[in-house]
Amino acid sequence: MYGGIEHATALRRQGFARSECSGSPSKPAAVAVDGGGLTAVLPVEHSDHSVARGAVTRRARVAGQEPPIDLMNTVWESGRGTDDALATADGALEWIREIVPRLEQRPRSLDHWLSCASPLSVKVTAFDLRRLRDALRRLAADATADERPAGVVSDLPGRQAAVDLLNNTAAHAAASSALVWPGAGVPTIALQGDLPGGIAVRSLVALQAVRFFGGEERNRLRACLAPGCANYYLSGHGRRRWCSQACGNRARVARFNNKQSSNVIG
Repeated sequence: MYGGIEHATALRRQGFARSECSGSPSKPAAVAVDGGGLTAVLPVEHSDHSVARGAVTRRARVAGQEPPIDLMNTVWESGRGTDDALATADGALEWIREIVPRLEQRPRSLDHWLSCASPLSVKVTAFDLRRLRDALRRLAADATADERPAGVVSDLPGRQAAVDLLNNTAAHAAASSALVWPGAGVPTIALQGDLPGGIAVRSLVALQAVRFFGGEERNRLRACLAPGCANYYLSGHGRRRWCSQACGNRARVARFNNKQSSNVIG
C-alpha cells in the first residue's frame, strides 16, 4: 500500500540518521482551531516538492486523544476515497507537531529535528508512521470487535504481525531518563541519549501504544459508529457511540432519513 520495505531501506542508507539543518526552521503546516471539543486542522498551501501545489484539504478529529489513538485516526474516508494525513512530508510534520506536546518524555533532539529535519528523514519517518498506524488499527479492530468497512486500513496479515511491528518499533525508544532544570525554569524529565528525531517520534508513540493495549485503558477504546467514520476514540461512559458531536449529528440525520424513507415506502 505504501511502497516496499526495500524503498525505505534505501532511503535510510542515504542518510536518514542525520538531520541536516537548512538554516531556517520549517514553517508550521497548519492552523489548529479548537471548538466544541473538536480540533479542526486546516492544512495550508505548500510549495514543498512532496505536496501537490494548491492541494488543500480539511479534516476534523477529536482533540486531546492519546498519541497512539491520534495516529490511528490519520486516515479517513472522504468523497475522493481514502485520505491520509501522513501521505506527504508536510502532512507528517504537521501531525508530529500536533502530538509532540502529548508525548511522554522526549529527547531534546526531537525539538531540534522538527526545526531543521531533512526532507529525506521526514519521508522515512512518514513511511514508518504509516506502518505503525497499520499495526495499531489492526490491534484496535481486534480490541473493539470492529466490523466497519472503513475500520482496518492495513495490509498486515494478522494480529501477531501487528504485535511484532509494534514491539520492534517501541524497542528503539530504550533510553534513560534525565532531569532537565533550566536556571529560571521548572524542572522536567527528558530522555537522554542520541536518538534521532524521526526515530524518537515513532518509537515513543509505539511505547505509549504498548502501555495502552497492555493496560486497562484498552477497555475504553471504541470504534465510531457514525456512517462513513473510521475513527477510534476513548469512551468516557458506556453509552457514547460516536467520536465527536459532528459524527453524532451525522448519525442522527442518517437515522432520520432512513426512517423517512421507510415511511414513504410503507
